[in-house]
Amino acid sequence: EVLEAVLRQLTGVFNAAGCAILMAEGDHADLMVHVPEEEGIKHIANLKIDGDRGILGYMVRERRPLLLHEDDGENFDRFRSFLSSDISSAISAPLVFKDEFLGTLLVMGSPRAQQRVERQYGKGELDLLVTVASQVSQALAKARLFERSQRQVAELSLINELGKAINSSLD
Repeated sequence: EVLEAVLRQLTGVFNAAGCAILMAEGDHADLMVHVPEEEGIKHIANLKIDGDRGILGYMVRERRPLLLHEDDGENFDRFRSFLSSDISSAISAPLVFKDEFLGTLLVMGSPRAQQRVERQYGKGELDLLVTVASQVSQALAKARLFERSQRQVAELSLINELGKAINSSLD
């Protein structure tokens, strides 16, 4: 729910044609996409990460922000097959916490974004996305730590209950 709220906010703040969060787990990723004209958030689970291709592959390798413009020619063309044909500009920032790659945020602009103005992102927007990515990374890391500690508590509880059952059967 928190990631869905992040997507909606990013879409509004950047007047984006769409936003995505790709969450990496080993060599696979889960994708969440928000497009303002469509209702809800699309979820695509268990995508194979190709370290040599695509924006996520770039982020896994490089772990640095990416600014793409249609006018950039070859650099933009490298990622064209991973973007909708009406996307003219995109910015992406890695989600990294203490050297652990968690995923990436992606914001896409088109010539006819929500207010029918051309959407070409620049360094200022990229810097803002990097700041947001840093905050999201910290929140994700804390959530993972909380989940891990909850699992450990459940496991210790089970061990405790088993110990009690064994002790009572010995009495």
